[in-house]
Amino acid sequence: MSKHAAIIVSCACGLVIVGAVTVYFAAMQYVERLRDHDEDRAFRPIMSLGVTVYSNPVAFHRFCIYCLEFPPWCKLSDANTSELTSLNTLPEEYELDLVIRTPQVTDCSLPQLEAIRHLDLLDVTESGISDEGIARLKKSHPRATVCERESKAVNSPKP
Repeated sequence: MSKHAAIIVSCACGLVIVGAVTVYFAAMQYVERLRDHDEDRAFRPIMSLGVTVYSNPVAFHRFCIYCLEFPPWCKLSDANTSELTSLNTLPEEYELDLVIRTPQVTDCSLPQLEAIRHLDLLDVTESGISDEGIARLKKSHPRATVCERESKAVNSPKP
């Protein structure tokens, strides 16, 4: 191969590599923008309520797992649980776990919690929701894991 041909082949290989890297980063940015758009629509309305959002985004995968936790000191209460319906804008392909640990959410919020679609896990065991309310949530979310309170077993005296 002549020197001139070798230079042309080297330049062509370099252009292919630069093109592939450009496509790689452009695709990754596109997926991130889609994910950001989904997050913004679903989570922006509830961010002021004191939610902590955990996620595990992976490059080139739009859909990931989200875990939303409302701690005991958050502002979520029966008066504003209707805000949680913004979670319905999240595409079904995402995994969504919801943990509510505030006693200000009681059985009065059951209709709003039942209206949330596509939950994978729901934990309200540290909220003000009764055991009967938890049973009702289990029926309304048959595909989700709805956590139950641990039974308070009485220790038997040793013989």
